[in-house]
Amino acid sequence: MSKILVFAALIVVLAPLAFAAPGTCDDSSFKGVCVVASDPGTGTGSASAAELANLAAKYVGRLRYVWGGTSLVTGADCSGFVQSLYQQGGVVLPRLASQQYRVGTPVEKSQLQPGDLVFFENTYKRGISHVGVFLQGCTVIHAPGTGKTVKYDDICSGYLAQHYAGARRVA
Repeated sequence: MSKILVFAALIVVLAPLAFAAPGTCDDSSFKGVCVVASDPGTGTGSASAAELANLAAKYVGRLRYVWGGTSLVTGADCSGFVQSLYQQGGVVLPRLASQQYRVGTPVEKSQLQPGDLVFFENTYKRGISHVGVFLQGCTVIHAPGTGKTVKYDDICSGYLAQHYAGARRVA
């Protein structure tokens, strides 16, 4: 019974965060960052992926990093954040970043679209070890590590650029 109540409360809390209608964004909740699909409804890379990128932005500064976590309420690690976020959009992903890297279609960095998953290697262990959601330009949204919250970061320079491994389109 308590699990049902928690689930119902989660729906009530997350429903207003759901998705911006294609072509619109509420600047107060998106903090000035909003992606609108240029061709809604075409499947891969369409409004669904852009909506997921916008939903990810709503967790910036709000969702804390929790190692092994998968909750969009109490906290998540990088791959748990991505898995839970995409599950809300009907996309089932494996749990770990290294497993998520094998799903979907590879995307060149120059062809990234909002909602693509971007992967990083050798961040805390060898191989694929970190994942984030591409927003636009050089901006990715990710759960960076212990003691931090979900944040925007740059994949064109700095630490993440040095560890960039590739991207996949899954929505």
